[in-house]
This record gives sequence, C-alpha cells and structure tokens, in this order.
Amino acid sequence: MSIEFHWNKVTTITGDMGTLVKAMQTNTEHLRTLHGVLIAELAGAAARDYDATQRDFLDKINLFDGACKDLNDKVFATAADGSSMQEVDIKQGNRFQGIGGR
Repeated sequence: MSIEFHWNKVTTITGDMGTLVKAMQTNTEHLRTLHGVLIAELAGAAARDYDATQRDFLDKINLFDGACKDLNDKVFATAADGSSMQEVDIKQGNRFQGIGGR
C-alpha cells in the first residue's frame, strides 16, 4: 500500500479557497460602500441610529474578513505548493528511499 499526497488536487483546492475568500472580501467591501452611500442620504435620528447599528455590523464584518484572511493564509502556509506539508512529505519520502535495496 502506498502513501500518496495528491499535490495537484491540493493546489486546486487551495486556489479555490483563495478565490472564495476574495469573493467574500469583495462582498463585504460592497457592504461597506453601501453603508457610506446610505449614511450620506439619511438625516436626523434615522442617520444616527442607522450609523450606530451599521458601525457594529461593520466591526463584525472586519472581524469576519480578518478571520477569512487568517484561515486562507494558514491553509496556504500548510498545504499549498512549497508549504510546510510539502516539506514534510519530501523529507519523509527521502527517508524511505534507502528501504528495499534502492
């Protein structure tokens, strides 16, 4: 039985994840833009109350964006081409080269 790490599949999946994170960040940027447009149009108590609610929402969006970026960075550092997982895979593979009289 062989042990195999499918680097092409890993590269595809990490690329897909990067694309997903970028799309999520684009969506949250649209929400930030919408906040600016709406706050510019509102006045009085509506503007004050909307602004307070939206600032709380935007704080949560910022936390979400940061968490997505951190997750994406960790996946790439761990599993992408040239990552720590690939380094371990290469080192472990080298350990087995001498087994079996090769």
